[in-house]
Amino acid sequence: MINRIIQPNIFPDVTIYTIVHHIPCDQEITQSLRKLAREILSITKSPCNTILAALTYIDRYFIATNRFNEEAPHIQHRLFLSTLITAHKYCSDVAILNKAWLEVCGDMFTAQDVNSMEREFLTVIRYSLVVEDEDTQERWLETIQGLTEEADAYMMVRRVTSTFVSVLHMRLILFSNKK
Repeated sequence: MINRIIQPNIFPDVTIYTIVHHIPCDQEITQSLRKLAREILSITKSPCNTILAALTYIDRYFIATNRFNEEAPHIQHRLFLSTLITAHKYCSDVAILNKAWLEVCGDMFTAQDVNSMEREFLTVIRYSLVVEDEDTQERWLETIQGLTEEADAYMMVRRVTSTFVSVLHMRLILFSNKK
């Protein structure tokens, strides 16, 4: 089920929207986060199960009561990187070293920052890493497939270069269905 073919370009927008929906930021930060997400996902060639784990970890983060200081600089970037690092280490036999993550992030974070945010993130989600239940996987797969289909239809009608509006709409539907 995890290995179904889904357009990989939808993952950054789903992930980014999930973060900025809960921690609002200006368009410049959103664009910076989108650029970083696309670069990281392109370089790491993150498989579907890793992305699904990262999305699940983001949900677990926002359910938690004791979270990062959400007023801190680059908080959206920190959260994205923390979830992806954690997902890669959990899902992969060969983890990407934190030093390699630093190279992709440029001067945004130090090695101490990356090590610290990884530990803090694991504490926030209470080391709840298992993402193997079929309901979780199926929910994300259906959401992502719906986003992809809606994005394709939107692009055909509007000829717009960004699927972010479609992602917002579908993500709102997902959150309203959870309640």
